[in-house]
Amino acid sequence: MCSINFGQRYEHDDKKFHALLDTINQNLSNENVMLVATILPFVKYIPGDPFRIRNVLNNVGVVEDHLSQLVKEHKETFDENNSRDYIDVFLRKMRSEKGNPTSTFDGMIYLLGLLKHLLLMIGRS
Repeated sequence: MCSINFGQRYEHDDKKFHALLDTINQNLSNENVMLVATILPFVKYIPGDPFRIRNVLNNVGVVEDHLSQLVKEHKETFDENNSRDYIDVFLRKMRSEKGNPTSTFDGMIYLLGLLKHLLLMIGRS
């Protein structure tokens, strides 16, 4: 899955990838925390972080940083004629749709959101 979506295969003993999966799994095990933070946004300011909201938000940042780095690397090495993975296909489509006001391929936020969902599926499997 990773090679199709992200253009790289992670080895089974890759510590960085295992740390990333652990970060995702921590958030998946605390999914009710974000519900509390959404309904009662002031709880993230309670001293001591009793609901671990800051930890969850930090984990989200770690995942977003990793995915942003992957997209940045893909942009730097992008070849219009050689699609290596999902990110390249998305970037090519985004470039072809540039200037189209009805296009849904209009931003990196959308791409990062899709990649986060794909990574979550990998983390759950």
